[in-house]
Amino acid sequence: MKKYFSLNSRGFTLVEILGAITILSIVLLGLFTLFPQSANLQNINEDKLTATNLSNIVLEDLRNLDADELSAGTYERFNTSDFLEISSVQNNGQFIKHPEFSLKIELRESDDEDILRGIIKILDKDNEEIMRTYYLFEVSS
Repeated sequence: MKKYFSLNSRGFTLVEILGAITILSIVLLGLFTLFPQSANLQNINEDKLTATNLSNIVLEDLRNLDADELSAGTYERFNTSDFLEISSVQNNGQFIKHPEFSLKIELRESDDEDILRGIIKILDKDNEEIMRTYYLFEVSS
């Protein structure tokens, strides 16, 4: 009995191996580009979450102020006699626990003289706005 060997069943050809490596490289390259993007999005979302929490802290500080301490204007400095007393920020508006963020508050008059429209802005280290919170403050006339 003679044994017949088929040359095609002994292994992969060089062309098949190169084709498989090319396809695998394309797939892996596509996957590897997702990692830096997801890390960047995670950092952005972390900054937004921190800014949201800081905004809530500032809002609580503003609610605790007496109504006669609130007047229309833009505030970027705090905690002195002429400015708002916000315990979570330094005089220059940087947050104590998160110095990479700073605070800007705008209080504007509204049609109702007993109401001030407040805008709380949280800025990053490049002075770009990350978060904006609106609130109405009741003041005595």
